[in-house]
Amino acid sequence: MSCFDDVVSVLAATAGVPEERLEPEARLDDLGLDSLALLEVALALRSECDVELDDAAVAEAETVMDLVDLVVAAAPASAL
Repeated sequence: MSCFDDVVSVLAATAGVPEERLEPEARLDDLGLDSLALLEVALALRSECDVELDDAAVAEAETVMDLVDLVVAAAPASAL
Protein backbone atom coordinates (compact mmCIF):
# COMPACT_ATOMS: atom_id res chain seq x y z
CA MET A 1 0.00 0.00 0.00
CA SER A 2 1.30 3.47 -0.86
CA CYS A 3 1.64 6.33 1.56
CA PHE A 4 -1.22 8.12 -0.21
CA ASP A 5 -3.42 5.04 0.26
CA ASP A 6 -2.49 4.91 3.96
CA VAL A 7 -3.42 8.56 4.47
CA VAL A 8 -6.70 8.12 2.57
CA SER A 9 -7.53 5.05 4.64
CA VAL A 10 -6.85 6.90 7.89
CA LEU A 11 -8.85 9.95 6.82
CA ALA A 12 -11.78 7.80 5.78
CA ALA A 13 -11.74 5.75 9.00
CA THR A 14 -10.93 8.52 11.46
CA ALA A 15 -12.78 11.48 10.01
CA GLY A 16 -15.57 9.61 8.27
CA VAL A 17 -14.81 11.17 4.89
CA PRO A 18 -15.80 9.00 1.90
CA GLU A 19 -12.68 7.79 0.08
CA GLU A 20 -13.96 9.05 -3.28
CA ARG A 21 -13.70 12.63 -1.93
CA LEU A 22 -10.07 12.18 -0.91
CA GLU A 23 -8.22 13.33 -3.99
CA PRO A 24 -4.66 14.71 -3.53
CA GLU A 25 -5.81 18.30 -4.04
CA ALA A 26 -8.88 18.01 -1.78
CA ARG A 27 -8.82 20.76 0.84
CA LEU A 28 -9.10 19.47 4.39
CA ASP A 29 -11.39 22.30 5.51
CA ASP A 30 -13.71 21.56 2.56
CA LEU A 31 -13.87 17.98 3.84
CA GLY A 32 -15.11 19.24 7.21
CA LEU A 33 -11.90 18.55 9.13
CA ASP A 34 -11.48 20.98 12.01
CA SER A 35 -8.47 21.20 14.33
CA LEU A 36 -9.79 18.48 16.65
CA ALA A 37 -10.39 16.10 13.74
CA LEU A 38 -6.87 16.79 12.46
CA LEU A 39 -5.41 15.88 15.85
CA GLU A 40 -7.30 12.58 15.71
CA VAL A 41 -5.99 12.04 12.18
CA ALA A 42 -2.44 12.78 13.36
CA LEU A 43 -2.73 10.19 16.13
CA ALA A 44 -4.07 7.60 13.71
CA LEU A 45 -1.33 8.36 11.15
CA ARG A 46 1.34 7.97 13.83
CA SER A 47 -0.01 4.54 14.64
CA GLU A 48 -0.81 3.37 11.11
CA CYS A 49 2.35 4.67 9.43
CA ASP A 50 4.70 4.38 12.42
CA VAL A 51 5.92 7.97 12.12
CA GLU A 52 6.34 10.95 14.42
CA LEU A 53 4.28 13.88 13.25
CA ASP A 54 4.31 17.41 14.59
CA ASP A 55 0.78 18.41 15.62
CA ALA A 56 1.38 22.00 14.48
CA ALA A 57 2.49 20.84 11.03
CA VAL A 58 -0.58 18.62 10.73
CA ALA A 59 -2.81 21.53 11.80
CA GLU A 60 -1.25 23.68 9.05
CA ALA A 61 -1.84 21.08 6.34
CA GLU A 62 -4.31 22.37 3.78
CA THR A 63 -4.77 19.41 1.43
CA VAL A 64 -4.71 15.63 1.49
CA MET A 65 -1.38 15.77 -0.35
CA ASP A 66 0.04 18.04 2.38
CA LEU A 67 -0.68 15.24 4.87
CA VAL A 68 0.92 12.68 2.56
CA ASP A 69 4.01 14.88 2.26
CA LEU A 70 4.25 15.16 6.06
CA VAL A 71 4.08 11.37 6.46
CA VAL A 72 6.68 10.83 3.72
CA ALA A 73 9.01 13.38 5.32
CA ALA A 74 8.62 11.71 8.72
CA ALA A 75 9.07 8.15 7.48
CA PRO A 76 12.43 6.47 7.95
CA ALA A 77 14.36 6.16 4.68
CA SER A 78 14.19 2.37 4.92
CA ALA A 79 10.38 2.49 4.93
CA LEU A 80 10.10 4.26 1.57
